[in-house]
Amino acid sequence: METDEMLYRSYLNGEDEALRVLIEKYSEKLTLFIYGMVGNMHDAEELMMDSFAILISKNKPFLGRSTFKTWLFAIGRNQARMFLRKRKISAINFDKADFPQDFTPDLYILKNEQNKILFRALSKINPMYREALILSYFEGIGLDELSGVMKISKRRASDLLYRGKASLKEVLKKEGYNFAELG
Repeated sequence: METDEMLYRSYLNGEDEALRVLIEKYSEKLTLFIYGMVGNMHDAEELMMDSFAILISKNKPFLGRSTFKTWLFAIGRNQARMFLRKRKISAINFDKADFPQDFTPDLYILKNEQNKILFRALSKINPMYREALILSYFEGIGLDELSGVMKISKRRASDLLYRGKASLKEVLKKEGYNFAELG
């Protein structure tokens, strides 16, 4: 089985099918991650496409200093941050989430009531904490990759996760919820 890195190299060597596989594998996950930053599904989808456009343009080549997933999510993060700077948006309102009715299976968790509560609570914590928690718990990115995507040290990434969980638990507690599984 080809790794993501091998697929990307295949794409660079002219195999368009390899790119299709990467887009199929990561488009929904990247959209969810970006949505966690911008709070609007339409904008998140556009930014996901912009992220893949950067990948396709080959202007910022994958150098292998991280995993392909880390590199791709760093591109997505940068796209979202530039978008937010342009719009000067700092608050996300998940209460008015704009989920399409025919949403894909990978993002079905957002339709689950418990996860809607969780995302509303996430919108009330520090954006850096939110970003770290989404990458770690929803995308399964480990501490090394998290530090790479966020361009911070592993110690800072660990601290963001710890403080993020504590902040999230506090918000949930204030709202009358107890999510012990958040650890």
